[in-house]
Formats: sequence, C-alpha cells, structure tokens
Amino acid sequence: MKILALDIGGTGMQYCSLDLKTSEKTSEVESISTREIDKNELLKFIGDLVNKLKPDILSVSSPGGIINKTYVSGFSGIKGYGEFDFKKELLPHLENKQIIISLLNDANAALLSEINEENKNLDIVLLSIGTGIGGAIAFNGKIRAGNRGFAGEFGYQIVNDKEQVSPASSSRAIETKYKKEFNEEKSAKEIMDEYDSSEKSKKIIDMIVKQNAINIFNIYYGLDIDLFILSGGITNSKKFVDMIIKKVDELTKTRGAGNKIEIKIAKEKNSASLKGAIIQGIIESTEMSH
Repeated sequence: MKILALDIGGTGMQYCSLDLKTSEKTSEVESISTREIDKNELLKFIGDLVNKLKPDILSVSSPGGIINKTYVSGFSGIKGYGEFDFKKELLPHLENKQIIISLLNDANAALLSEINEENKNLDIVLLSIGTGIGGAIAFNGKIRAGNRGFAGEFGYQIVNDKEQVSPASSSRAIETKYKKEFNEEKSAKEIMDEYDSSEKSKKIIDMIVKQNAINIFNIYYGLDIDLFILSGGITNSKKFVDMIIKKVDELTKTRGAGNKIEIKIAKEKNSASLKGAIIQGIIESTEMSH
C-alpha cells in the first residue's frame, strides 16, 4: 500500500510518497511554491501528482479548520483556498476515484509528529507562535480536532476589547507594537537582538512574553494539560522561549495553584506537518485493514 503525503502551506507545499510494505519513501521530499497560485491550480497540480505516483491513500496536512477529514473551513494565504470540500473538488482531477483522501489541520499534523512512546498517554497542547498564534490539542495521545475543526485555534481567543490572542502575542505583534509605540519599523529578530541594549526593545519583548505566558497559564487551568510543546518561528530564539518559561513559573506561583507547568520545544521543525501527514496516512491504512 502506498501513501502520498502533502503539507500545504501559504507559501509552499511539501510532499513525498511512502510504500508501507517496505516502509521506504518512494519519492524524496519535494516542494513547490504556493505564493502565486490559486486553489484550482493547486488542486490540478495535486491531481497530476496523484495520477503520476498512484497512491492508495492521499494524506494532507492543510491550513484551516478541517471537518470530517475533507472539508476546509476558514481561509489561508492561498487564493480561494477555504470554505470548500477538498475531496469533492479534487476528484474530477483524479483517474482513481476510489482513492482514500484524508485531511487534517496543519497544527494537528505537527502535534501528531511530536507524539511518541514517552508522551502518548498525556494530555498535550502544541502552541505555535509565529506570524500568528495557532495550536493543537491531544487528549491521551489522541488529537482532539473538534466538531467544527477549531480545537486549538487559540489565536481567536479574546485578550481585551480591542485585541485577540494572535495580534497580541505573535512575532508580528512584536513588530506592530514596536512601530505603534515608537513609530519605527524593525523586524522581530532585530528587536529581540536588542533586548539587552535597548529599553524600547525590552519594553515590547517583555509585553509579548507576558502575554504568551498568560495564554499558556489560561490554557493550563482550562484543560489541566500535562505538557505544552512550543513550535513556530519564535522557538528559534532560545532566549525568548526561556523568558516565557520563567514568566509562566512566576504566574503559577503568584496567580496559580503552584503547579509546575511542563513546557518543551518541538523536536520536529520544518518537516513536522509533513511527518504528521505521513502518520495520518499510516493510521488510515491500519483502519482499512481492520
């Protein structure tokens, strides 16, 4: 049995195929840019790829909320990619109409790639801190996507009358708040690099660190989570992550019950969602054989 795994993102798509009989990749990991194409062009490319490689299962890590493993709710950076039935619109491009098609949200795929023998019985939250805030939830090692596909969409949560979590906590928030406060444009990395030498940078970074710590604190006490896994571009800064962990510890001692909140950095990086799609495909193949 052969799996074709895809990881669709707003700027690019990775893909590879796997033969379950040999447990070997039958194609190397390849990628295409999705910056200049729309949904229909992407589906045509995927259809041609499926017809060429002839997999039994197409497993897709996708942006958006995923309903019933086939419907994409919400929107993404790809023009037109949202509020549509992926399977229904892909099938006309396929020679094999009987292929198993299974979608999961990209953050859920990333979390799936982090579940292992050590943590498979834990309740886990993956919190992705990048240009936005996303995430995923697993209870006892099983992904909890929700009936509408929105479980783990922490970025929608409300901070105050004006802000939600994503614009208040992300790497983009570092840049936008710095510009608003000081009328000066700098990248999040530049601001972070100046933390020890600039009071302006320190003020903004401390603000974003505190908000991320509050996000983790609130999720912990809402769901009683065993383990948080941080992912996203912000984890490239060990200093930023360490500051979040320190602030979470302060909050648990001063505002919480004193429990230690376990926080780790994701082991998988750029290939996390693709690996999760492969795992999802293997799960589908197991279910088919039973």
